[in-house]
Amino acid sequence: MVKTTKYIYHSEKTKTTCEDCKKHDNEVYYDIKDIPKLPIHPNCKCWIEVIELNVSNNSKCDCADKFIVLENNLINSIKNTETMLNNIKDNIIEIEKEINNKENDKDKTNVIHEFYLIKNKTEDFKKECETLLTDIGITKEFTFDNTFHTIEQCKSNKELNKHSKNVSRLCKKLDDLSEELKLIKEEKKVLLKKGKEEKEKEKAEKIKKEKMTREDAVINFVKQKTAEVGMDKFYDFGGYFYAKNNYGPDTVGLNDLAHGEDKMNDKSYIKDTIKLKNWNDEKVASDKKYLVEKVGEQFMDFGFDINEIPGYFFKNNSEPSKRIANDADFLDKIKKNKENILNGKDISMEFPNYGHNKKSNLHFAFGHIDIRNGYLDKEGNLHVKVYDTYDFNKNNKTPLNQAGREQMLKGNLKPFFTIHDILIPKEKVGKLWK
Repeated sequence: MVKTTKYIYHSEKTKTTCEDCKKHDNEVYYDIKDIPKLPIHPNCKCWIEVIELNVSNNSKCDCADKFIVLENNLINSIKNTETMLNNIKDNIIEIEKEINNKENDKDKTNVIHEFYLIKNKTEDFKKECETLLTDIGITKEFTFDNTFHTIEQCKSNKELNKHSKNVSRLCKKLDDLSEELKLIKEEKKVLLKKGKEEKEKEKAEKIKKEKMTREDAVINFVKQKTAEVGMDKFYDFGGYFYAKNNYGPDTVGLNDLAHGEDKMNDKSYIKDTIKLKNWNDEKVASDKKYLVEKVGEQFMDFGFDINEIPGYFFKNNSEPSKRIANDADFLDKIKKNKENILNGKDISMEFPNYGHNKKSNLHFAFGHIDIRNGYLDKEGNLHVKVYDTYDFNKNNKTPLNQAGREQMLKGNLKPFFTIHDILIPKEKVGKLWK
């Protein structure tokens, strides 16, 4: 129990009692400093009743704790609004930076508008919190009693209850603002995804258009010049160098060879090469059955006599064989087929199309190839042979392929098959098959 004192003001309550004394009658005070100083006037009959009280500690007023809780809640709310405002600013910047597609302008404007609306609401909310924090500070400064007193004695209690309701209202409002911001950010997320998809679509269309433009340029150039001078004289008018720059040395070298060795612009392409009379050449005796099927399959529909179709064996030190041996896609195929190669199984692959203007693009030169006769020598080097036919498959409907097929049917391009001997050093084999 804690002792405290209660003071009750009493006036005389007669006809002669003045108005000043009457208004204090029965007023209760818990602090002696608050009692009006007596006598109020000459002959004043007013008096103060003093009552000693024993009050339980549980009856102590908790206004000090309330002040702390309310102030902390408001300070945290202000910090949260500052975080929200920074977040809103970052979101607006991100939208402005990422969305630049005209198709999304309307959606972009709408979402940014919503962010600015929530920004204004959040700024107003912050000001409301700051104002209430100031009001609570004023209440604390002028009414707070840090000595022991009960709730009945508390001068701050009434204002505190009012402030408490306002703080609760603001906390609810902050939750609503946070939820509203969350929904707008979801809209932004959808917009950015849409914008990203539009960008990727735009990029793909641009690449496709550029690719088509390059291909059209090559096709139109070839068509124009062959129409003017004929396929057999095409290279004399710069077509060889144009094609070499756009399709790579192997595409041009093999095409050059198809016009006939005597007409080749660069005969160094078949340096370190052995010419084979046909599939029955003794140098490829072990491959006769395979070559008969391969050559027959690719050239039968042209009406050629497969016994008259020559071949070219490119040694492993030839530049074309070296380009294949160092090609990343070819090596990846070797890497993934260790067991098949060492067990004597044939594997096939298609070189990917990486577009024009590449130093070496094996897609245009070979397309599909067969890889056969793999083995490791005593030093650990890997040997394989790459087989291909120089033909224009009727199922390939691309303009250049169809143009080439037409020229081969007319006899302007000569058919042949190729065998490239490939050597992969043991150091590289070790890395591939580690």
